[in-house]
Amino acid sequence: MKSDEPTHHVCEECGKVYRSLIKLTEHQYTHKPLDEYPYHCDEPNCGKAFRTSCGFQDHKLRHAGIKNFHCHLCDMKKTSKKELAIHINYHTKEKKYICSKCSMVFYSANDLRTHDKVVHLKIRRFTCSYCNHQFAKKYALRNHEMRHTGERPYVCKECGKGFIQLVSLRSHMKSHNGGGGSVEGECKTQEYSVKENE
Repeated sequence: MKSDEPTHHVCEECGKVYRSLIKLTEHQYTHKPLDEYPYHCDEPNCGKAFRTSCGFQDHKLRHAGIKNFHCHLCDMKKTSKKELAIHINYHTKEKKYICSKCSMVFYSANDLRTHDKVVHLKIRRFTCSYCNHQFAKKYALRNHEMRHTGERPYVCKECGKGFIQLVSLRSHMKSHNGGGGSVEGECKTQEYSVKENE
């Protein structure tokens, strides 16, 4: 006799339960190193890997600069419907994702997951090749390693001083023009920085 109850698939690593085997398989990659993920970006200086082909396809569209989904509340454009829905929620705050461990509130499930991994689970997947310091996010590792190498990708066109982060260059530019200047190429560079944080 067939049961009407849904079949549950349990992750042996963390105990999370999924109704579909496909979802469980996708989830199980989160417990593995990135080099075991099935989809890898071959764009220079990217190195991201993905559990699903959908996520990988969206990522490739981001590299191509294709953003077909427009926010009706501001001028923001997004690559996928899911990204747009998350963005709109930051406007409307209809959905709230509350951390059960510390009661911090987030407006996307991904932000909540990242918070849990970084703050509560202390997961640090990215290790500095110079001092073995570990980081939760790739962009944080990149910024840290530039302190070792002396690389300063954001350069002031007025005085030639270099900075690791765009925000530092922005702050510095205010000293040249009384606090109101913008950085040439800022939009493009800022968009790249945002992508690296995703």
